[in-house]
Amino acid sequence: MSKKKNQMSSKLNNFVTLVLSHYSFYTYVILFLLIAVASVFSPFFRSRQNIEHLLIQSVFLMIVSIGHTFVVLTGGIDLSVGSVLTLTNCVAAHTMNDSPLGIILACVFCLLIGSGIGIINGLGVTELRAFPFLMTLATMSIGEGLAYLVSPYPSGYIPHSFRFIINGKLGFVPIPGLVSILLLMIGFYIFKKTRSGVYIYAIGGSEERSYLSGINVKKVKLFVYWVSGFLASIAGLMMAARIGSGDPTIGASYGLDSYTAVVIGNTSLWGGQGGLTGTIAGVFILSLLNNILNMLNVSSYSQYVLKGIILVLALSFHFRRKIERK
Repeated sequence: MSKKKNQMSSKLNNFVTLVLSHYSFYTYVILFLLIAVASVFSPFFRSRQNIEHLLIQSVFLMIVSIGHTFVVLTGGIDLSVGSVLTLTNCVAAHTMNDSPLGIILACVFCLLIGSGIGIINGLGVTELRAFPFLMTLATMSIGEGLAYLVSPYPSGYIPHSFRFIINGKLGFVPIPGLVSILLLMIGFYIFKKTRSGVYIYAIGGSEERSYLSGINVKKVKLFVYWVSGFLASIAGLMMAARIGSGDPTIGASYGLDSYTAVVIGNTSLWGGQGGLTGTIAGVFILSLLNNILNMLNVSSYSQYVLKGIILVLALSFHFRRKIERK
């Protein structure tokens, strides 16, 4: 009996150690503390209406952040995701019509736009050897300019049939939520069960060693930037269905917010460590902060300042940890 108790105690200790040592543990501690504080100080926060609103609002950031996680794990960054979301949102609003074929063609066109920008980013980083920051900054500027050319001001029209499909529910679960869950499952599968996932972590750990071990570094980097652009275009289509029109400013914050969510989720800036588990917590932390600040009537400008401070703190934590390891 005593031996059995010792074995159970040993297993429990190992489990606790595993949880405490997980890269995203403290991110989830912060998330649950935020939920607890908000629940205590605001009865409205616990309301079904607010929770549904919070979850739906987090979906768009979640989808963009999934793609951004792929890029950051290779040691890169994708500043263009916000402009991809905006551009596809505006293009969808100005190309869709009420026919099923028109909706399908507009969706395919928007997904091709996102994929194309992602591939351009990947080619710039791999073939031109441009720094990811500068390359994606350039495509961000191009994307924003094209969005204003398509829709200089909020305009366009999204058919009610498309809005109904995207904004509907399957049972009691909103379809946008199901889409984000499906994409997360695919992402986890890629990282855990495929060679591409192993190669992504390997390149983030050491690009030179990965190349010497026979990994096609260029192909993998092209893949992660394609994923980022493709998912940003999915978010843009869903955003179009959400607001019912095209808005040339709608994705302005998503480049910063998605990167912040990934960094808060404790994915290493230099790649090779982290993943989607932390990104999920990072997305919900930012969404919770937005929700709480909106309830407190804090202006959007002040919220930008706060997000910037959070990003600086997260970056300083990563830099300090790297220095300590050296």
